[in-house]
Amino acid sequence: MTTTKDKTCAERIAQSYAGRIEDLNEILECEGDFSHCSDTPEALGEYGLGFDYVEHDEEEEKQDFWRFQISWGGPSEEFRIYTDGKEGPIQRIEFVFMDWFDGASKDVTNDQINKDWALKEFFETYFCFPM
Repeated sequence: MTTTKDKTCAERIAQSYAGRIEDLNEILECEGDFSHCSDTPEALGEYGLGFDYVEHDEEEEKQDFWRFQISWGGPSEEFRIYTDGKEGPIQRIEFVFMDWFDGASKDVTNDQINKDWALKEFFETYFCFPM
């Protein structure tokens, strides 16, 4: 029998991402775990662990990004929002799933949360990115 511990992050990311999209839909609709919230910003305040800008030093050949961290430890989940500098419009969004010396990411830039909301539109609206 294969347990969650036996699977790699690449094998687990789809299920994890689907769960986070369900959560975002509940946040937008103020339903489920967020039914007591009066609006989406209040629900978001209860959901994420943090929203910060991750900068790499010039020697690292990685692009800086905004991080919406959902969980931390083992496993951890986050959305990485890549922009043209700190103030620029969204160029790409990745969902990242990490668990003890393993990790996987998935480009979700063009994904939908539900029939009314695109993921990119969600971040542009609630996290103050210019469109």
